[in-house]
Amino acid sequence: NNHGVESTDAIAEETRGILAKCHIFLYDDMVPFLGKVSENNKLALVTYGEDSFQNAKVDGCGIIKKYFDKIIITQNIYKDKEVAGLAGGRKAIFVEDNPTALSAVKLIAPQVITVRMNRGEGRYAKEVSQKGIDYEIKGLFELYETCLAN
Repeated sequence: NNHGVESTDAIAEETRGILAKCHIFLYDDMVPFLGKVSENNKLALVTYGEDSFQNAKVDGCGIIKKYFDKIIITQNIYKDKEVAGLAGGRKAIFVEDNPTALSAVKLIAPQVITVRMNRGEGRYAKEVSQKGIDYEIKGLFELYETCLAN
């Protein structure tokens, strides 16, 4: 008798099942936006978290992987060194929901256009935008109109 506690194997299996279906959690604008923007731009996904978990999430999102030239998983929640390294002194756009990460990137890579994604939900939705954030958007096509259409 395990007193109503699931085995770690059962929990791990359930988690793998959820991660395999991550694509159902993508916003409706994600795939059309990536398809349009990836035609003329190099895209990188910089994601924070534990390697195997983040890889499972990305794999579970399926189709979006093909749009990215590079996928970087980091344990640095600010992603500043990773984004600065990707930009390499060139103009780039960094879209992120964490306002502290955006400010950190702007400090070490001022040429990077920092864009806060705030759809009104999620971990950072209620945090105030800080210094170093160039734009705030609610959807990806807003980003296209603001930064990429020219």
